[in-house]
Amino acid sequence: MTTSKDLSFGQADELIQVYEHFAIKAGLWSRDGYGDKHEKLFDRIGMATPSQLRMVEGIWTEMYPEPDDKRRETALRHYLFRFFKVSDLRFLDGETVNKVLHALKQMKARKERTATRPVGRTIDPKTGTEHAEDRQPLNLTSFNAVTEEIWLWPRPTKKARKRRGTKN
Repeated sequence: MTTSKDLSFGQADELIQVYEHFAIKAGLWSRDGYGDKHEKLFDRIGMATPSQLRMVEGIWTEMYPEPDDKRRETALRHYLFRFFKVSDLRFLDGETVNKVLHALKQMKARKERTATRPVGRTIDPKTGTEHAEDRQPLNLTSFNAVTEEIWLWPRPTKKARKRRGTKN
């Protein structure tokens, strides 16, 4: 073989293990800090498996991308405590982790659905007509320079208009 591309997965794994062995023996490298943080939580009867914990973290990270790990973990702990009365991922049992995964998957699906649903109306300034758009961006206002349309939030409810003291 002339290149590492020709190696099979097993051969590549053996080669990596050999390199790790020599690096550790020479004192150039240590395995500390390179393990999965959930692997030490395996083989707990009635508790969540490491793969389930990784999935919870993965879905949370996908939904709420926060570059700072500490803030992201804090936000996840707050969510877990608020809705499931569990203070950390480590304490999730097998039943509760399934509820958490189901809730996170539902939240993710809802978030993806609302990103493309109709949320407002468009007013054409030339004609003064308004019409609902099929797909709108989720920002407060936007202006399309090509069609000269202004996008607005949906009209406030009757109750909200009454509180403000406006008729329309």
